[in-house]
Amino acid sequence: MKYDIVVSATGAILESVDAEWEQVKQRIAKLNAKALGVMARKTPAYQGTIWPVKGQPVDGLLFAVDCWTSGNPGLGGAKIVMYDETSGKWKVIEEWTSEKPHTNNYFELVAIGLGLKHAIESKYQGQIRIYSDSRTALGWVDSGVHKATADVDVISLMIRKINTMLVEHSNIFLEKWATERLGEIPADSGRK
Repeated sequence: MKYDIVVSATGAILESVDAEWEQVKQRIAKLNAKALGVMARKTPAYQGTIWPVKGQPVDGLLFAVDCWTSGNPGLGGAKIVMYDETSGKWKVIEEWTSEKPHTNNYFELVAIGLGLKHAIESKYQGQIRIYSDSRTALGWVDSGVHKATADVDVISLMIRKINTMLVEHSNIFLEKWATERLGEIPADSGRK
């Protein structure tokens, strides 16, 4: 009789574990589908004239983001600008400063996240492009993997959040600013 109770309890525990494992597998499948959705909808940078040329119409909204640090790690911040088609100039949307020291790549991800926040808040339904000059941060977002040695958990969380926002807002694209062709990114603060 004791044996039957133990077997029954063990079976119930195993069934519970199996159900939880199925939920975990479904969650992983959803996350993988979201990640594949982000990768599948990326467009090659600079198709035609998509950066602003004075006097020419712009296709969608354009944002540029950049960061600065005083040391690496060090105090730093981020700057977000948006192209104003009527004036033909980039206008500062936000300048953010941290009170704690972090790495340059941390601040580059903050800048991208703030750019996304402003793009989403614009409620613009057409195409929105956010330019960053950080090959490293864009690569981390694209792959979902980073090689950071500081702020590891926070950087992982920021990358996941950025990718989630991109999946939820399929009209927003992150692109690399072509510094070699276009000069410094408009969000550059001049602080190196």
